[in-house]
Amino acid sequence: EKTRSPTPEKRICERPKYSDYNRCLYTQLQHVEMELELLGPHKFQVPQSYTQAVHQVQHMKNLLEPRMCSSASTSE
Repeated sequence: EKTRSPTPEKRICERPKYSDYNRCLYTQLQHVEMELELLGPHKFQVPQSYTQAVHQVQHMKNLLEPRMCSSASTSE
């Protein structure tokens, strides 16, 4: 089972352009955020770890957002 081809998300992220890379990374962070929401804090041994993970993902998304906007506007 472990020798199967990579997941579609991994294939999408292979060798993208820089702006595509930012978009792909942002999408992956959204997936992580959704998975964290599905798990909830009760699935973590330390609920504070859940809160920290959510904050870190949101922070990374916030850092990427302006780069996505600027890369889209500079490609005109």
